[in-house]
Amino acid sequence: MAIDEKLFRIYQEADKKQHTRVADVAKAIAGQQLEEFSYQRRGERLYHTWTTVAEYVRLLMRFGLIGEDCQPLINAPKVSKQGFMITLGDYVERWADEQGFSAERIKEAARELLRREPARLPTPLNVHGVLQLQVSSAHFSKALSVRAYQDRIKVHPKQRVVLIIPDVIYE
Repeated sequence: MAIDEKLFRIYQEADKKQHTRVADVAKAIAGQQLEEFSYQRRGERLYHTWTTVAEYVRLLMRFGLIGEDCQPLINAPKVSKQGFMITLGDYVERWADEQGFSAERIKEAARELLRREPARLPTPLNVHGVLQLQVSSAHFSKALSVRAYQDRIKVHPKQRVVLIIPDVIYE
């Protein structure tokens, strides 16, 4: 499930204004066993633990959509899903620029990795390393996912089989 769907569900829970701690919001979400927080393993549907959900709650805080008290910071009654997605994209874009990873800097880092001898794949972790950001690689990667999913940045995360040939390219 796309990251912005997860963040929307968390925002909906925070919008109920029943929780003031990250753990409480995360436990409420995890207890609902929502599709957005599920995955398949060996044909069985499993659900993320509340500790995993808590990382997404903290991400919404980082982006500035909910406060430290887990209360929504968007001043609008009953935010629609479409409205949330637009607002999320705007907040993530602004946050990414503030953190030093604009679309142009990401392109420059990817090009630098490919020009190295031997070349390195422009994975999110490698790009994060080149940019030397203060933000964690996990938050960088998730912000990149939101921006890519909303087509705000021309990055297409793909999982493909890649040949890693010593002295030619490294991960």
